[in-house]
Amino acid sequence: MTTSFSYDVAVNGAWLSEHGAALYERNLPVLPETEDNTVKLANTDGVVDFGASYGPRTIGLTFEITSSAAEFHRTLAYLARTFNAKRGEITLEFADMPGKYYVATYAGTLALGATGSR
Repeated sequence: MTTSFSYDVAVNGAWLSEHGAALYERNLPVLPETEDNTVKLANTDGVVDFGASYGPRTIGLTFEITSSAAEFHRTLAYLARTFNAKRGEITLEFADMPGKYYVATYAGTLALGATGSR
């Protein structure tokens, strides 16, 4: 489910819009991908099904830098500190879902788009 909107997100209680980064898009799947647990046995047709388990639920966030050109690199540094994988778990709260928190571990990259603003 990909939605484009101008809502905000708080990371560990700090709203990113107050630091020059507006939430541009989020990908928040209803359920994580499943991992099927099956075994193919020799001389048998098909597979033996041992059920399925959920993999990680990946949340994708895209930001637009709203700070001035003079503050651009400061905002990028703030995002890099906020989403540093060495911080461990972070808590996300979306402005359109107050009181609902997602505990997450950062596992990705901070890539800039062609305009340098996302």
